[in-house]
Amino acid sequence: MNWIKVTSVTTGSTFAIGDTAQADPYSRVLAVQKEGADFTEDEFKFEDYPIFTRQLKREIVALPKSDCHIHHNPYIQVDTIRVFGVSTASVMQVGSLGSIDAESRTKHIRFLRDERNGADDIH
Repeated sequence: MNWIKVTSVTTGSTFAIGDTAQADPYSRVLAVQKEGADFTEDEFKFEDYPIFTRQLKREIVALPKSDCHIHHNPYIQVDTIRVFGVSTASVMQVGSLGSIDAESRTKHIRFLRDERNGADDIH
């Protein structure tokens, strides 16, 4: 391998070189923007939003498996890999990955001032 350049790996993500049996990246994000206001502690809780408590419908996909692997060269060889970002429960994998169960849940809330009357309004 000549080189790999990864700029950023964040929020429940993985950068792995080599073989991995299983990956389970997970992330839950509650992003709140409040224009011109202060936050109080425990003002926003994950359990207050159904997206974080709802059961996910998981689809199991059975892939055909090969019975025999002959690795004449045990090394992973690539020329160049450039990755700008690996984010929010994702995997950047160089090598084999047996199975993956990734989950990301994000709720983005914005409280913006209504420019007409100066009152807070949710958009």
